[in-house]
Amino acid sequence: FPYTTLFRSLIFFCRIAPTVFDDGRKGVSVLLEDITREKRAELTLLESEDRYRKLVEISPDAVFLHREGKIIYANPAAFKLLGTLRSDKIIGKSILDFIHPDFREAVRNNIEKDLRGTITPPIELHMLRVDGSSVIVEGRGVRTNIDGKPAVQVAIRDITERKRVEEILRKSEEQYRNLVETTGTG
Repeated sequence: FPYTTLFRSLIFFCRIAPTVFDDGRKGVSVLLEDITREKRAELTLLESEDRYRKLVEISPDAVFLHREGKIIYANPAAFKLLGTLRSDKIIGKSILDFIHPDFREAVRNNIEKDLRGTITPPIELHMLRVDGSSVIVEGRGVRTNIDGKPAVQVAIRDITERKRVEEILRKSEEQYRNLVETTGTG
């Protein structure tokens, strides 16, 4: 029966089997295989995956994974961005369902580029929440593989508030310019 054992910081795979020797005596044969390097590499990979998973889960930015246009993963920030806690409202849906129609063609083009491995710049667009309201976001995708198949991982930041403040500032500056022009000072 095979089992793994740890011996002074080394990891062995041990196989014990009944044996009959040439002279008829019965015994056991023990085969030890040093698998320390493989197990340490496996542990390193598991720790790395765990760190990545935790980082994505706590990210303030929405993270989506989509394959063949269908969302297969969304982190908690993505659920918040889209205004739902229900996975059936997001997972399995087309990523384009959440993109305002005015921006769908640009997003389609970026998805194609991402899948080809082209680095695409961040894009500003309007996304649609589950309730139909719109949020302004900045997002960027990158090709990845899920179960050996190409997929796109997207990081999206809600910039609605920043855009609202920029618009208020723009209008205020415009009013100030108009005031200066009409009073003749400046």
